[in-house]
Amino acid sequence: MALRTLMAVTSPPSAAFGPRHELDRHGERHLSAVGDTDDEPPGRRMTVDELLAEARNGLRRLSPSELAAAMDAGADPADRPLVIDIRDRDDRERTGMIPGSVSIPLIVLEWRCDPTSGHSHPAVRSLDQLLVTVCNEGYASSFAAASLRRLGFERAADLEGGVEGWAAAGLPLVQP
Repeated sequence: MALRTLMAVTSPPSAAFGPRHELDRHGERHLSAVGDTDDEPPGRRMTVDELLAEARNGLRRLSPSELAAAMDAGADPADRPLVIDIRDRDDRERTGMIPGSVSIPLIVLEWRCDPTSGHSHPAVRSLDQLLVTVCNEGYASSFAAASLRRLGFERAADLEGGVEGWAAAGLPLVQP
């Protein structure tokens, strides 16, 4: 008997659509940063380029000069972005960090940003805040920003080109 049929017979209706729904029922489901793929045909494999395109769909991506201007001391403090460096310690020490950014490694990003987690970073003040994720080259940060949007941070964005793009634009970096 197929898994879907077996689950439909032995599980409540909410679990009849596969093991992912069973996890939903128990509150154990972990959603992908780029979305739920229940509407995908079974066995449909996505490429990393498709995942990245999905993550970036509707995502605001700031150029280094746009981010620098938003961080400028003359900008309204309420509109200043919180720049979140999601890279590991070795990368931050090797290349430096954007001045004023905070380090929240990718592996704990959702817990340190979700205001209901009990472990949120003190710099994360509200779901209305502009959070800009930063990685080395601007790829992982797109997935991170998409994940933050799923948490309710509608203004989450990422930096085009990452720290490398920032440095290439002649903008300053500081040692952590």
